[in-house]
Amino acid sequence: MNDEADLSEDAEHLFLRSGSGSGKSAAYFVGGLLGIGAAVVGMSVAILGDVDQITLHMMTTLPTIMGVGALAAGWSIAHMPDQVSLGPEGLIVEAKRGRQELAWDDVGWAKVDATAMGQQRQLIIYGTDGKKALAISSAFDDFDRLVDLVKDRVAAKQDGTAEQVQWKKARKTAWMLLGFGTFMACAAGGITWDTHSRERGKRLLAEVGREGEAKILRRFLAPNGVTPRLEYKVTGTNGRTSTRNAQLQRPVWDALADSETVPVIYVAEEPDISRLVVGEAEKGDITDTPLGGYGLAAAGGAMSLFMLVAGLLAWYGWDIDLDSKTGKVSIKRFGEGT
Repeated sequence: MNDEADLSEDAEHLFLRSGSGSGKSAAYFVGGLLGIGAAVVGMSVAILGDVDQITLHMMTTLPTIMGVGALAAGWSIAHMPDQVSLGPEGLIVEAKRGRQELAWDDVGWAKVDATAMGQQRQLIIYGTDGKKALAISSAFDDFDRLVDLVKDRVAAKQDGTAEQVQWKKARKTAWMLLGFGTFMACAAGGITWDTHSRERGKRLLAEVGREGEAKILRRFLAPNGVTPRLEYKVTGTNGRTSTRNAQLQRPVWDALADSETVPVIYVAEEPDISRLVVGEAEKGDITDTPLGGYGLAAAGGAMSLFMLVAGLLAWYGWDIDLDSKTGKVSIKRFGEGT
């Protein structure tokens, strides 16, 4: 193409960033700090109060992830180059932190991807060692032409470096996806088993549960200093024993201050299945219901399946690509996505 010919004739191509990124980076930094601050407040509320696991993660984990992501995006925008020039020898990047030069001989591969925050496109340039050397956002004027020039130059090398770098990235991506997919599969299996065991326990208590007295081992407050808890021991048939730590309603917990035993319903053949006759607090977690538990496990299983399939595809050089221009999903050879 003509741009490629211009490069071969010692032409210089200058690209400038449109507008200043200082305001946007400051907004991301403020948003990130607010997110982390909200997580700290949420953790304090969770420690002093009584919240279920889903609410706990909504109050702490979610704002932390969003806050860290916003800080990372702000840092990236703040360190974005102001101008990029392309010539026959390589690229020259000018930024507030200084000047960076990258020779074409040191460029292994280039691809366009979407940023994690804001869905902006960015051109990622990898060195011959497979490590990221440069990242140029679509905030530059004539960004698509910049991408075409860099990709044409990489393709013109024809030394196999780009293919080697792509395979390295594909295998690294595959290991990450397979690892996360396996972890999600184990988590989904654990939630499924926990839900099954809990529902089985409820059924057995309703069908063959008997009332009895359990020995109180410990009456205490949870580490947050607020939630009342009781640890008790149940003795079943043939002398089998099991201990359980339960959360109590405060009036019942107060009433047991001088007691040595507590009324329970338990399964004689399986003393690990038991509950208090009265006073046990309901947690209200979504996983406490069959629909919530099995539904969460199914969602985790679906994510696991997607990651495992994507990992196997990446291992053999294929990628599930989200086109940064059209938003369409397709399966392409690794490195062909734009």
